[in-house]
Amino acid sequence: MEGGVRGKYVEQCRAGTNLVLLDADVAQAFPNDAAVNEALRMLIRLHSASN
Repeated sequence: MEGGVRGKYVEQCRAGTNLVLLDADVAQAFPNDAAVNEALRMLIRLHSASN
């Protein structure tokens, strides 16, 4: 990660926030964090329904 700021998210991490680095092609598909969470929740529901 070039150009990053060391410790930029340290307080969020300490608070229990998970940070995930998305590949560029995946990030292009989602305009914001809410869209990513919605897609992941749908995937969880689909997985739960198939079991």
